[in-house]
Amino acid sequence: MPFTAFWLLGAINSLNLIDGLDGLLGSIGCIVCGSIAAMAFLNQQFAVAVIAVALAGSCSAFCSSNSRGDDLPGRLRSMLIGLVVGVLAIESSLKGAATVALVPRWPCW
Repeated sequence: MPFTAFWLLGAINSLNLIDGLDGLLGSIGCIVCGSIAAMAFLNQQFAVAVIAVALAGSCSAFCSSNSRGDDLPGRLRSMLIGLVVGVLAIESSLKGAATVALVPRWPCW
């Protein structure tokens, strides 16, 4: 649980920090979501792939509308994209049983 919370907060904060330049958040969001969609599709996780493609499409549409100079408040948008990217990365993990490997093994002696 703490690692998952740390991962989600890290994803939200990292995309929130790169929202300073026009188009940077949309470009990186589109690239990350496209990569997650491709990996999820190859692993036959179609629900994750559809959500990632939808977010990539919305990020690319935002990039084209942002070039006109519309100044929308970016903080909520970047936090939402960061949260969705973090959740999609968790949901598209390859094996659920591999999370057991993260649990520290205490010596039995």
